[in-house]
Parts: sequence; structure tokens; C-alpha cells
Amino acid sequence: MPPKKSSLVPRRATLRDVGLLAKVDPSLVSRVLNNDPNATASAATKSRILSAAKKLNYTTNFSARNLKMAKTLTIGLLLPDLTNPVNDLVAHGVQEGAAELGYGVVIANHSDIGGDKTISQMLTQGHVDGIIAFVHSINDSLLENLSKNSNGRILPMNGKIKGIECSVSLDDPKAAEMCVEHLVDLGHKKIVGIFGSTTNDSPRRRVVGFKKACAKYNIQPNIVFTQGYSAHDGYLATLEAITKYSPTAIFPSSNSYALGTYRALYEKKFRIPEDISVITLHNSAITEFLSPPLTSVRLPAEEMGKVSAEKLIDMLNGKKVKHFIVDGKPSLVIRGSTARLNS
Repeated sequence: MPPKKSSLVPRRATLRDVGLLAKVDPSLVSRVLNNDPNATASAATKSRILSAAKKLNYTTNFSARNLKMAKTLTIGLLLPDLTNPVNDLVAHGVQEGAAELGYGVVIANHSDIGGDKTISQMLTQGHVDGIIAFVHSINDSLLENLSKNSNGRILPMNGKIKGIECSVSLDDPKAAEMCVEHLVDLGHKKIVGIFGSTTNDSPRRRVVGFKKACAKYNIQPNIVFTQGYSAHDGYLATLEAITKYSPTAIFPSSNSYALGTYRALYEKKFRIPEDISVITLHNSAITEFLSPPLTSVRLPAEEMGKVSAEKLIDMLNGKKVKHFIVDGKPSLVIRGSTARLNS
């Protein structure tokens, strides 16, 4: 019979192991692998250290908890949906902000790149220096653990994550208020808001703005919560909204939800805006080219991306970054999907 394979996990190589193989002090190994400009090593010595590290598989097994990685001058951007035009604006802003500071960007979708394990490997194996993570793209607890295990090289975008003391967000509450105010100005009182789960920060803040505006105008804050963030979730929520509340106006709080709203109203033979007005957050190609074109509240999504890149790179350079709301007031873009209530 062939001998059984050992079930023991091979011991990970250490700085000392690399130093012994390269015949140098471990402290010099650390400085060379971290691209320390003060590392006094000849080209031949550096080459010997890198060869030893490669032979021992050191660079693919190090833990960010134990070693400050050599910089790749690359950051990761994790998005929930690469087809969403709003995310395209965000990505453009991240790329612009990173490029101005000499960094490249790797853009990925959580499910498309192999899930949680791959995301962790992006950091722990040195593929990127840090990650900007759109808050709906990945489980909150995983992000928190990754941040702790990578010396805080995770920046949540579009919301806060418990346990992570930094983030970049937009003024979602104010934008949601503006949506309600526009509908009220047109005479609507039976308004339904469609939101994601309030266990996440961004939907929670949008709900706060929606409820605040409803209280201001003394109208009932009718809300339907979705199970996810897709157009299909918006579609199902709209069917529930028209059955449960008989609204004259619907506020799907994202472009994806709005696509589902349009489909549901079309199938149920409701005309937009003659029967039901529709308004959403974020101005994009979707809002411009739907029929009728969709009234929206523009938020500085591209600026959020740029600021996120700047803040993450500040973190990588040792600066303290806290929770930050991007400057730039939301603005109403009136199109053909909202109309005065026909009394």
C-alpha cells in the first residue's frame, strides 16, 4: 500500500527562514521585501533575498497581521454589480482619484471573483494594498474581520460598517427628503418608498430621510422593504406596494429598483406619470433613457469614488481617516416620470 499522506499543514516560512537561505539578517529581509528606501543591500543581495522568498513561497503565505506588505501601488474596488451605471460613475471616480496619486485600480464583483476567500487573498497575498468595498457587495462581518486582520486596509463606501472607524458616504437622507418633497409639491400624499434592508447603513439612512419628510408634510410613511438590491427585487416590491397601498406615487430608492418598478407598472397597466408618478435616487443613463425619462435626485457618485480613493491611500500612508460625507448637495433632475396629481 502507498504511504498515507501527512495531514499536517506545512509550517509557513518566516523572515528568519528567508534570511537563513539568503544568508542575511532577517531585519534586512523585512526591509527589502517592504521596499524600504533605507535598506542597505546591493542588487545581488536583494536578488538573493527575493529568490529565497520565492523558493520558500513566503510572499504567497504571509499574513498582513504579521508583516507590512511591500506596496503594489494598486487598490481594489469591490462593487455589487458591474452593470449598474451608477457604479460605473463610482468606478470612474475611484480610477481618477487613484491615478492622480500614482495608483492603479483592480475592479471586481464579489460573486464573480470567487467569493469571500478570494477577497481575503487579494489582501493577504499582496495583490492590492487596500480595498474600497461598496457596503452591499459583501457581508459586513467579513469586512470587519478583513479590516482587523489587514491593519485597517479596508474602506467602506456608501455606508458605515460596525467595527470599522472609517467610511465615505453621500447625503442619502437629504436626497430621500428631496424626493418626497418633489412629490408633495405635485399634490401627492399616497407615496410608497421602496428600500433595502435597514440592517445596512445606506438604506437605513434613506429611510430616515423619507420618514422625516413624510412627518414634515403629515403624510403616512408607507414603506416596502426588499430582500435584495436587484431590479427583480424592485419589481416584487412594486407589486406589493400597489396591492397594499394603492399609491399615486412610488419612490424606488435606487436605479435598479426603478427598473423593476417600471416593469411592474407596465404589466399592471398603470401609466407613468398619468396614474402613478415615479422618482428615484441617482442620475444615470438609466434615468435618462427610460420611457418616460425618470425624474431623479442627482448625488455626486463620481466624487464619492474619487474621495474614497484619496481616503484609502491616505490610510495606506499612515494617516487617520474617519467617517466622511462627500461635499455636494443633491439636486433634483425633473423629467417625464412625475406629474401633478390629477384631482
